[in-house]
Amino acid sequence: MAILIALIPALAWGSTGIITTKMGGSAAQGTLGMTLGP
Repeated sequence: MAILIALIPALAWGSTGIITTKMGGSAAQGTLGMTLGP
């Protein structure tokens, strides 16, 4: 169970590109936005 909890951040970070492209941006923009923060 602990390994599944540990994998959640990696899966969320990986899905950022998919979500960003569905919203009209590029994967690079989504990753840059997550890195720089609000």
